[in-house]
Amino acid sequence: MARVIFAIDDDPLMLEVLAAILLPPTYHTVSARDGQGALDTVFRIPPDLVLLDLELPDCPGMSVLESLRRRPGWSKVPIVMLTANNAIEPILKARSLGARGYLCKPIAPAEFGGVIRDLLAEPDVVWLDDITRLRTVRGSDYAGLSHPHSG
Repeated sequence: MARVIFAIDDDPLMLEVLAAILLPPTYHTVSARDGQGALDTVFRIPPDLVLLDLELPDCPGMSVLESLRRRPGWSKVPIVMLTANNAIEPILKARSLGARGYLCKPIAPAEFGGVIRDLLAEPDVVWLDDITRLRTVRGSDYAGLSHPHSG
C-alpha cells in the first residue's frame, strides 16, 4: 500500500518536483498550495508524513504546524518543514512545535528520497535537519551525523 505524503507549498513547481520524487506505487502525494486548503484537506486524507513550507500565502507554516499538532492523534505523524530560510531561529521554533525535521530548498532528489524513507522507517528519529546534519534519536542524548543520504 502506498504511503500518503501530504505536501503543502505555494510554489506549483516545488509541488511538481515533490510529486516527481515521491512516485507511486511507494508513495501517493496529496498537495495543497495554502495553509487553509491544507487544513481542510489533511484531516480528510490522513497522511503518513507531511511536508510543510514555512512561508505560505495565507498564514505562516508555523501556524499550520501548531494546528496539526493540536489535533488528537497527530503527535506521531512526522512533519518536515521545507524552506529556503536556513536561519537558526525558525529551526528551533519548528522543533519546539513538534516538527520532525527541517530541510532547506533546493532539495536534491536522491538525498530527499532517502530522508523520507528514513523518517517513515525509523520511528526513533525525533529530529532531522540538513542545516546541522544532526539526527536525534528518542531515548538517547546522542546527536550524531544525520543519515547516510545527506552530503
